[in-house]
Amino acid sequence: MIYKEPNTQERRKLKRQHLSYFMQVLDPENLQVIGHLVDINRIGLMLDSAAPLIGGKEIRVRLDTTPEVADKACIEFRARVKWCRADKIEPNVYNCGFEITSISSHDADIIQHIVDRYGMR
Repeated sequence: MIYKEPNTQERRKLKRQHLSYFMQVLDPENLQVIGHLVDINRIGLMLDSAAPLIGGKEIRVRLDTTPEVADKACIEFRARVKWCRADKIEPNVYNCGFEITSISSHDADIIQHIVDRYGMR
């Protein structure tokens, strides 16, 4: 089932940055790939997934990091699926938007370092 919030107009308070760096988004419990990061900021992210995700569901997320942006190998946080829809160009891919619901301030700083280093300007 594809989930889309009723009002689809842009409501972001903080613009997300598309990344020029390929990052997998993982389930921290089993290290299965949830999807691939498309854009991110300190309060939300979008990923491309091979399967649709359930709207409103909160999940744990892991991003493996590099020494250029972090002092640790990965960050973990919780995020809620805000919307998910089939990609317009690749119908076997689903674009999913998330709101970050719980993250340490240090990990939020690492996200900012990722945006600063790999964000497309």
